[in-house]
Amino acid sequence: AAVDQRLAEQGIERFIAVCPFTTRPQKHWIESQWLELLPMLQQAYGCPVVMLGGPGDVEPASCLQVPGVLNWVGQTSLLEAVRVLEKAELVVGVDTGLTHIGIAKQTPVVAIFGSTCPYRFAPSAQLSVLYSGRDCSPCRRNPTCDGRFDCMRDLTPDDFAMVAPAPTDVKDLPVSRIGSLLQFAPQGAYGRAVKVRGTVTLQQEGSDLFVQDVSDGLNVKTW
Repeated sequence: AAVDQRLAEQGIERFIAVCPFTTRPQKHWIESQWLELLPMLQQAYGCPVVMLGGPGDVEPASCLQVPGVLNWVGQTSLLEAVRVLEKAELVVGVDTGLTHIGIAKQTPVVAIFGSTCPYRFAPSAQLSVLYSGRDCSPCRRNPTCDGRFDCMRDLTPDDFAMVAPAPTDVKDLPVSRIGSLLQFAPQGAYGRAVKVRGTVTLQQEGSDLFVQDVSDGLNVKTW
């Protein structure tokens, strides 16, 4: 109830939850990559980001504070954090307990793995895994990269865009932002398809994107 009330007071109906923090440095994604991804998420999904973590994560969370990110790190109980993860449209996190809770709650999750063994068989159809799979990974508790954490540096926001689920609703998005759906849609041999609650027919010629029609329906199709 406290989470629902807090979201309502801030006028938030849709949001993405991010879980950037964990106990070992080799499991953290690179700070500069988060700083690039956080605005990208807001632009593509059209909603704010709620950042979660424990009391010990307050200081590193301050380094990821960008406009549109609601820093709830150290401000929720575990049960409240679970409610946030349950209500989120998408969870993005490293190999940490909160990310696994998001998976258990059947929320769409993109889980970022490097030094630890990733999910080989997704426990949920809603799970996408980002993993570079270097020869030295997973190294678990014995990194051999002298603190560079190359397996995490390999992963970029562009890699994230290849595995992330598409936004779930584009009916109310400004036409100028519909093009951002393309980078979050699976690339197939004949174009891209996005499952949404409204249909927008798009045509792309070279680097130009044209909106041809907007109507009620089930899919966004582009070619």
